Amino acid sequence: MADLMAALRHGRQLHESGEWEQAAEAYRQVLRVSPEMPQALYCQGLLFYDQGKLNEAIEQLERCIRADASRAIYHADLALAYQSVSRLREAADSYCKALELKPDFAEAYNNLGNVFRELGEEEKALRCFDLALQLEPELAEAHSNLAEMRLDRGQFNEALASILEALRLRPDAAEIRVMLGDWYASQNRNSEAIGPYRHALSIKPSLAAAHYKLGTALRSEKQFVEAAECFRETLRLLPESLDALNGLALTLTALKRTGEAKECYASAIELDSANVEAHLKLAAIFQNESNYAQAETHFRSVLKIAGDHIEAMFGLFNICMNRGLWDEAGKHIARILELWPDNPEAHFFHGTLLLMQGEFAEGWREFEHRMQCQQRFPRDFTQPLWDGSPAPGKTILVYAEWGFGDALQFLRYVPLIEQHAAGAKVLVEVHHNMVPLLQASGFSNVVDRGGAARDFDLQIPLLSLPAVFKTSLATIPAQTPYIFADPQRIERWRQRLADIPGFKVGIHWQGSLAYSNDRHRSLPLRHFQALAQVPGVQLISLQKGAGSEQVGQLSKSFSVIELAGMDDEGGAFMDTAAVMKNLDLVITSDSAVAHLAGAMAVPVWVAIGFAPEWRFFLDREDSPWYSSMRLFRQSALDDWTELFERIAGELANIIAHRPAPSNSSS
Repeated sequence: MADLMAALRHGRQLHESGEWEQAAEAYRQVLRVSPEMPQALYCQGLLFYDQGKLNEAIEQLERCIRADASRAIYHADLALAYQSVSRLREAADSYCKALELKPDFAEAYNNLGNVFRELGEEEKALRCFDLALQLEPELAEAHSNLAEMRLDRGQFNEALASILEALRLRPDAAEIRVMLGDWYASQNRNSEAIGPYRHALSIKPSLAAAHYKLGTALRSEKQFVEAAECFRETLRLLPESLDALNGLALTLTALKRTGEAKECYASAIELDSANVEAHLKLAAIFQNESNYAQAETHFRSVLKIAGDHIEAMFGLFNICMNRGLWDEAGKHIARILELWPDNPEAHFFHGTLLLMQGEFAEGWREFEHRMQCQQRFPRDFTQPLWDGSPAPGKTILVYAEWGFGDALQFLRYVPLIEQHAAGAKVLVEVHHNMVPLLQASGFSNVVDRGGAARDFDLQIPLLSLPAVFKTSLATIPAQTPYIFADPQRIERWRQRLADIPGFKVGIHWQGSLAYSNDRHRSLPLRHFQALAQVPGVQLISLQKGAGSEQVGQLSKSFSVIELAGMDDEGGAFMDTAAVMKNLDLVITSDSAVAHLAGAMAVPVWVAIGFAPEWRFFLDREDSPWYSSMRLFRQSALDDWTELFERIAGELANIIAHRPAPSNSSS
C-alpha cells in the first residue's frame, strides 16, 4: 500500500507540473494494481477534468465515490464536473452531500450558490454566498459572486461594497476590476468605467469581456476610434461574438464608415440568420442610402423571423412613402393600427398620409397624435389646450413647435384665433431669431421661446390650428401676404442689387440638416447650373450656413452672386425677405425659404422630391397654401437632373415672353 501511495504522490507531482501524459501513466499503473482505489480514481478524474475530458472525469469521480463516499472533497469536485456540463441538479445534490460531510466547507457553499444562480433560484444563491462568507469572511470569490448578483438585482450600493471588499482581497483579479467598471456603467458613469476596464486588461490582456466592455464605454463617450479597436480585439479573441460585431457596427456607423458597418451586420447574420437586430440595423443603413430594395429585404426577413414586428412594419411603411407607393403604405399603416391601436406614431404617420392625399377631416385628427409622441412633441404644458371656444379675458399662448418653415406656414391662423377667441389676449411664441420678422410683419404680442416664463391660461401649437378650425381644401386661409419685409431694408437692398443686370433669380438649395428626411428634399447646388445657362438669368444665393460653401467650390462651373452680410444682424430672414422683394423669382428646394416667399406673395418655384411632404399634396403644380407658389416635382426618386432641365426650360420660356423693361427707373 505504501508503494501505491508513493506512486500516486509521484503522479500528482507530474500532474501539478503540467506533465499530464506521464501523470496519466502513473495513475494507470496504480489502478492496474488497485482498480477501485478511491484516491487513484479521484486523481485520474481531476486529470481528465483539467484535460477537458469532462465525461471521463465524471465517470471516474463517480467510481471514486462508489468506492468511498465519506470525503466531502470528492462530492465537491464531482459537483464541479457536473456543473461544467450543465448537469445542474446533480451538481447541487453533490454540493449538498459535500456540505453534509463538512458543514464548514465555505468553498462548497460558494459554488452551490453559483449553481442556484444558473438555475434561477436567486434567494437560495444569496443564502449560500452569505453562509460562505460567514464561514470564511475573506473568501474573495464569494464577495465577487455576491457583488454580481446585487448588480443584476439593482442593489447598487450593496454591490459596490462587495466589489471593493473583493478587490481588497484580490487586487490583481482582472474579473473583479471588470465588475467595478460594470458598476460605474450601471450608474451611467461611463467615463469612470473606462479606468477599471483598462486596469483589468493590464492584468489580463486576453480577457475578451474587458475589451468588449471598454469598447462599449468608449463608444458611449464618443471615443469611436479607440472603441472600434476594442471591438476588433474582442472579435480576434471571440470571432463569433455577436455583441462585439454589433458594437463594432454601431461604432463604424458613428464614424460614417457605413460600408464596414454593413459588413459587420452581414457577418452577424451569417452567424445567426435569425438575428433580428442585425437585420434591422442593416435595413436602416440601406434605407438611409435610398437602397430601398435591400432595406425591404431585411425588413421582410424580420417579419418572417419575429412575426408582426412594429419597427420592421414602420420601416416598410416609410419605404413605400419614399417610393411613392401610397396604397401599399396605407396597407402597412392600417395593419400597424390594427395590431397597436394606441400607438401615437402610427396615428401621426397615418395623418400625414391622409393629408398628403387631401383627406383633411380625418387627416387633421390623426395628425394631432404627434402631441403624444415625446420625440416629436417635447413641450409639456399644464394649461389646457384651447379648443376654439371664446375665451374673453383669458390669455392664449400659440407657439411654434418645429422648424421655421412650419411656423411661417401656419402663422396665417393667428388672426383667426383673435377673431374666434372673442376678447382673449393671444401670445405668439416663436424661436427668438424670428421675433423681429414677426414684429415687422405686424404681429402683436410676439414672445421669444427662450425668454422668461409667462402667465397664460390656454395654449395651442400652431400646427393644431387647422384641426381646431376644421380646415378643408376649400377653407384654407390662403390670403397672402401675411409676412412683410422691413421697408428700409427693402430700399437698402434695392440699391445694392440695382447694378446686377438680367433676370434676378434667388436660389436656395439646402434645408436644415437636422431634418430626418433632408436627403430627399435638399439638393446639391450643381443642379442649378442648368438655370445659370439660361440666357439673361443671374443667380443670387439666398443660402446661409450649411451648403453655402458650395458656391465657392463651383465658381469655375457657373456664377452665383453671394450677398455679403445678409441676415448677419437683426434676426432670421430680415434681409432675406428684403432681398426677395427685389428679385424677379425665387427658386428653392423644400425649405423655410419657400414658405417665406409664399407667405410674402413673392413668386417662388419649389423643387419637390419624388415623395413630397404632406403639405404639398400629390400631383398638383400649384399650392393651395400660397398663391404665388409653383411646384416642380421629380419624375423619379432623387432625379434632380431631369427636374432642373424642366425648370430651366420653363424659365427660358418665361424670359422669352417677358415684356421688355421700360427705361424709367423703378
